Amino acid sequence: MAATARQFEILRLLRGAEGVSLLTLSKRLSVAKNTVRRDIDNLCTAGVGITEGKQGQTVLYRLDQAAAASEVQPTPDAATLAPVLAALRPWRRSGWVKELLARLQLPQDVESAFDSSSPEPVIPGGQLVLREVVTGLLEHRQVRITYRHRGSSKKTRITVEPARLKIAAGLTYLDAQTVPGGEVRTFAVHRLVEARASKRTFTPRTLAQRHAFGAVEGEPVEVVVKFDAMVAEYIAERRWHPSQQLEHSKDGSLVFRATVSGEHEFIGWVMLWAPWAELVAPAAWREGVKERVKALAAKHC
Repeated sequence: MAATARQFEILRLLRGAEGVSLLTLSKRLSVAKNTVRRDIDNLCTAGVGITEGKQGQTVLYRLDQAAAASEVQPTPDAATLAPVLAALRPWRRSGWVKELLARLQLPQDVESAFDSSSPEPVIPGGQLVLREVVTGLLEHRQVRITYRHRGSSKKTRITVEPARLKIAAGLTYLDAQTVPGGEVRTFAVHRLVEARASKRTFTPRTLAQRHAFGAVEGEPVEVVVKFDAMVAEYIAERRWHPSQQLEHSKDGSLVFRATVSGEHEFIGWVMLWAPWAELVAPAAWREGVKERVKALAAKHC
């Protein structure tokens, strides 16, 4: 868990009136007690009201409710904001998350700009690159980027208007409109060599509904996958795509339906569940599964 996200969780845990010990916090957060103590010190330095009390020989920490109600907590560094909001997205309707976003004094539409159902990303492109991208996204400022193309050393310089950050397969991607032209393109953030937010602002435009199962948008198609009872519960526990619909059968199997784009990424996902998954439709993608299975057998049999 990133430091900023961990500190947010500490604030949530400290809201109880009874207080929480360092040992309890360290177990809940799966980190050392010294790490928790350092986080608490950093929060106090930032102006968060945290009090100490004793229960026997145990020190208990509490969030000063009066201070919490009257003080606005400092906004975290923009470079950490994207993965934090992505991590919080599944709980965005929870009261404590809404309260957190309000305290950060973020624009009302900022939460909808981050779209993720994947693990927190590793960003080889660097914190400075992400900071400039997030700054452009939140403040509606054009960003000048230098982009390295996949599989080559070729680099392109282009000005974009950031529209949406999303995470796929543990990596961060940026949907943006090119300037001039207004073409919507997807950029892998880890391939951004440079990024600099300019002073020139723009009026955000509404993007089309997202269909990509992974990173890159394409022509959406209807997909149907049947999962055996062995993995049905695991599939049902997660929201794999905004358009998904699940149909449970009496034998414990599950039918997954969705409208997605990204044949390569979707077939790869289906094959993760082999032999307990069958791609029923579309027929062309089903043929793609057969080709991969033949190639796999040729290498391993």
